[in-house]
Amino acid sequence: MGRSIAAFVYEGPVADAVVGAKAGGGWAAWPPLGEALAATLVAAGVTGDLVVPVPTDPRRRRLRGVDHTDVLAGAVATVLAVPTVPALHVRAGRTDQAEQPVAVRRDVALDAFRPARRLPPVRALLVDDVLTSGGTSWSAAAALRRAGAREVTVAVVARAGRHPLGPTRHLTARP
Repeated sequence: MGRSIAAFVYEGPVADAVVGAKAGGGWAAWPPLGEALAATLVAAGVTGDLVVPVPTDPRRRRLRGVDHTDVLAGAVATVLAVPTVPALHVRAGRTDQAEQPVAVRRDVALDAFRPARRLPPVRALLVDDVLTSGGTSWSAAAALRRAGAREVTVAVVARAGRHPLGPTRHLTARP
């Protein structure tokens, strides 16, 4: 993985908005959060050739009625004027991380995704809502590299505390 960038720290009103949107089906919260992420990317000079949403487990998508990462990625892609490409699939039998301790999440996420298609050697922006342990981002970025992406930048609405991402440069704007 190349680097990561977060629009916010996962606390206070931002955490409330994300949790509320996920738990209460607050679809309307996702577009402005995606626009805030896009503004952070533009301000930091971060771009890519395409935007890839981290895929949501199909069960969660059905429960929520919306794939929030698709909405976030769509907002980012619109502002950056690049396509959104659903380049990843969730592997069958993936263990849900939501209730796992942070220390376990990275191991649970290993090999959680597989490429949905072959990519040319592009610069991919991988979009998700929250970066907690880094496990999901690491696994998704690795799958994008296997698909052919030459560079992967993880772009998230918010980051939670510190996380072991190895040689990742963190560019974080505070609210």
